[in-house]
Amino acid sequence: MKQFSGNPSIVIGFSYSRDFKGWLIRKAIGGYWNHTWIGYTDPVWGGKWVAHATKDGVVVQPAEELEKHYEVSVGFKIISDLEVLKAMRETRDYIGLPYDYRAVIINGLLLLLYKLTGVQWFDPVINQNKLSCSEFVALILQRANFLPVQERNAELYSPDGKKGLFSLLLQHPSDMQTITLNEWLRI
Repeated sequence: MKQFSGNPSIVIGFSYSRDFKGWLIRKAIGGYWNHTWIGYTDPVWGGKWVAHATKDGVVVQPAEELEKHYEVSVGFKIISDLEVLKAMRETRDYIGLPYDYRAVIINGLLLLLYKLTGVQWFDPVINQNKLSCSEFVALILQRANFLPVQERNAELYSPDGKKGLFSLLLQHPSDMQTITLNEWLRI
């Protein structure tokens, strides 16, 4: 296994589902992905694990569970000195928080209004007691000192599609290496 500096076994992943909910999210944000997650290799329990906000709330589960619910995945292996493991430890109290359906629906409607009118109505809805998948991943990245997300309010799907989490990571090739879910699972 090739070793990188920083956190070689941490992956920020993006997936999509073919169900109605996934389609609706992709339509609202104008993107290809409707789910994001953080994957890591656990030295204690062994194997690959993912931490993400799902319909069941913020959970940690074996990475193979992603394949049961999402069709395609791509990720960015972190190859810089971001403190993601430390940030994940700091956010472990978020495990079990409910999924923020209200924010996803309202933010989706705001994005749709933006696309129709060109006017940004107001900032995304953020509830600290609930999280969507992008809010959870952004929170970890903010605590890991990933500078491109430091000035954002956790919700990283922007109306123009150019400032979302996926786009931000693409702009930082020195920090990230693109990897598919299957490649990561085989490492």
